[in-house]
Amino acid sequence: MAAAIGMEVREVQIAAAQQYVGLMAGDPLGVSTPEAGVVIAHVPGMTPADMPKVQELLNHWASTSKPEA
Repeated sequence: MAAAIGMEVREVQIAAAQQYVGLMAGDPLGVSTPEAGVVIAHVPGMTPADMPKVQELLNHWASTSKPEA
């Protein structure tokens, strides 16, 4: 389907998930990097201020991750 409409597969997957479960999916916290993409499913209209636990979790993961050798 993605090829037929000229979109990236990931964009089509996110749109389908949003339509199916009614959630938005993306990186509302702006924490994705070239090395790691972050996708958060959330209720439409939520802002980063509404997601302090998600930010806390991401900070914890970032502080405990081990660098690759």
